[in-house]
Amino acid sequence: MMYGFTFHRLKGEQAEDFYEIDKNKTIIAVADGVHRDWDEWLRKEKLSNYPNPSPARIASETFCKTFCSYLSDKNPSEKIIRDAFLRANQDIDKWNKKNIPKPDYVINDFAGCVSAGFMEKDGWLYWGFLADSGIAILNKTGDLEFKTQDEGPQSKEKNPSLEPIVDANGGWKNPNARKIIRSRYRNNPYEKFAYGVLTGEPEAMHYVKTGRKEINNGNYILVYSDDLIKINFQENGRLNSEFVRILLKNDMGELRSFCEDKIVSEGTLV
Repeated sequence: MMYGFTFHRLKGEQAEDFYEIDKNKTIIAVADGVHRDWDEWLRKEKLSNYPNPSPARIASETFCKTFCSYLSDKNPSEKIIRDAFLRANQDIDKWNKKNIPKPDYVINDFAGCVSAGFMEKDGWLYWGFLADSGIAILNKTGDLEFKTQDEGPQSKEKNPSLEPIVDANGGWKNPNARKIIRSRYRNNPYEKFAYGVLTGEPEAMHYVKTGRKEINNGNYILVYSDDLIKINFQENGRLNSEFVRILLKNDMGELRSFCEDKIVSEGTLV
């Protein structure tokens, strides 16, 4: 059984997460669109001028649809998973070159997303992820067997080195600070604490991680965007016990309600 949902609680803003499940239910993709600066946009533009769908939503939907369609006739491997990310990034690049040829890295930033996805065949899961979207595998009793690492800009490994830069430039509410982070530390392999976003820039592929994992009957496979899974993972890396209890009941309605009660902004879980 496969089941997925997206929650969106940011009043006035568009939902920019997206997920796709292929018709054979062997491929799943989840993406979290990286939105433009909403407050800054409202300060400078009329709300009616905000693009609908937003660039972030276009990027996340592009990733999911390209990922699934590219893999639909392929035999899985780590290379093929990486190729699917590459193709999606190229499709996002085409849109950006046509619609945002000269980004300002603030309200007119590149369309982009972070994402995760997998293809399953013959008891093996071939996976890929970027930044803080990810994949987790639980055994039939709900114990965590595998989880991809959080590599987003707010992870404990990266955040301490970006905070002083942000603070030195007026804090994150200052457009100049955001511009510096996005133009210098996003998709820049030469910066130790940089992070990746699929913006169409070739350097984004430096941050795509792939792998494979054998799975067994009874495994639960979670594919998620960061906001939803962070409310369910505890500091020790274990999943919230109530989340696991509901999951093991296979009661997707109750699971959806449980997550909906906790989500603050936007999140996706499949």
